[in-house]
Amino acid sequence: MLTLLLVAFCLRLFRLGFESLWLDEIYVMIEADPHQPLHQLFFYLKCCDQHPPLYYLGTRCVFFLFGQSEFTARLLPALAGVAGVWAMYRLGKEILDERLGLIAAALTCVTHFCLYYSREARDYSFAFLFAALSLAWLFRLIKRLEVRDMWLYSLFALLTLYSHYFGLFLVFSQFCAAALLFGPEQEKKLYAKRFLISGLIIGVGLIPLFPLLQSIVGIHSFWIGRLPGDWLFTCFSSYFNNSNDIRNIMLVLFAVYIIGAFVRRKWKWRDGKSSPLGLSIMVLGTTIVLTYGIPYVRSLLVVPMLQDRYTIVILPAVLAAIAYGIALIPVDARWKWVGVSVLMVWSLQKEIGFLKIYSKPYKTQFREVTAYMAADPVANHYPVVNDRIGWFESYYLRKFDYPGRLLDGPKAAMIDSVIKSPDMNGFWLMEAHGAGEPGSSLDPATRQKVDSHFVKVKEQRFLDAWAQLYRRRPLAEIKH
Repeated sequence: MLTLLLVAFCLRLFRLGFESLWLDEIYVMIEADPHQPLHQLFFYLKCCDQHPPLYYLGTRCVFFLFGQSEFTARLLPALAGVAGVWAMYRLGKEILDERLGLIAAALTCVTHFCLYYSREARDYSFAFLFAALSLAWLFRLIKRLEVRDMWLYSLFALLTLYSHYFGLFLVFSQFCAAALLFGPEQEKKLYAKRFLISGLIIGVGLIPLFPLLQSIVGIHSFWIGRLPGDWLFTCFSSYFNNSNDIRNIMLVLFAVYIIGAFVRRKWKWRDGKSSPLGLSIMVLGTTIVLTYGIPYVRSLLVVPMLQDRYTIVILPAVLAAIAYGIALIPVDARWKWVGVSVLMVWSLQKEIGFLKIYSKPYKTQFREVTAYMAADPVANHYPVVNDRIGWFESYYLRKFDYPGRLLDGPKAAMIDSVIKSPDMNGFWLMEAHGAGEPGSSLDPATRQKVDSHFVKVKEQRFLDAWAQLYRRRPLAEIKH
């Protein structure tokens, strides 16, 4: 296990600050800025970036202690990603034994979603970690009904809810699974008492989150589009970097688990606690079906709300089921570990392409395009025109101490203001995050005005970003 944790640590923290922050990560830099009043953070989380506050509050503390940078913004997610490997070990161990825990931890160490979101300044690795721990202690509580397990399950369920709102579906489905296992007569009273108290603890712990939850419930339009018919299949593929071969292997292993649970049926539906396999199929099966199913139905009937990364809260259950599928394969244990090792190496090869993830950019280069503008010895004070992502770009402009103004109103109006200001000798036109081609960024009328009054001096393209520098023409060259 220590070896797996060391591998996970290296994969998640090596060159953590190499990439520029992309759009969603810049939300964190602005919202969790320790120099801003705390109420401003909660305003953003309510109006604009609807996420629970746990990760943001933790990152605000990190920023206060160590300053703001790409590395510090991603530090907590990376550490949570390493802890998530250990959490999956605990989950597998609670479901069956230490061997299953090690298989689950090995899969988590290299699975694309687990690795990718451990290196991103967002709350998804937090959601994975606490979802895995809540499932582990749910199994402990069901089997042992001890007070300590009740409190720890309640704590981890609450931390899941404070990490991502999809935790609501997960925790609800966990209680539904517990209800299905309302067991033998001699345990019914204690069983009901433990889960009723746990539900009360979670309910009370959610009270501070109610104002933010109300803003979520009131959303009736969202940026997510209609769900395609094969959404679940494509979502499952995204967990494994859309690699067809890795995905197909995982689907087969998941099928082995499902089939094995019913072919080897040595348990009764209402008394699954007498069998680790029976208990796992009832708990994991219920949580998987409901955590996918409830938001799917709501997406069809109310407003689309399903994005593959939001479902990271159910990924621990999916990986645990796949790990159990490996455990059920009737081969010698040594050959199983050979297979798991090959699968890990294969997954890493697909994931990082022999370490290219640490040397080749794959996120929008906000940092690089801003540094390019700031480094120009003549135009490093010109206004920057951008009406799409100006709020986000403002972070890097401040980071590079860019003295020029950010004109983030409608491009046509902003360019008109530059034309009417003779003291402005030029301007930067920049785009990022779905930047498209530079030539299509202006409407024809505005493009004609720009070409009449300015000349494009240079243009530089970056990954998903570009910048153009325009200088004012001499009066004699202005086209009318």
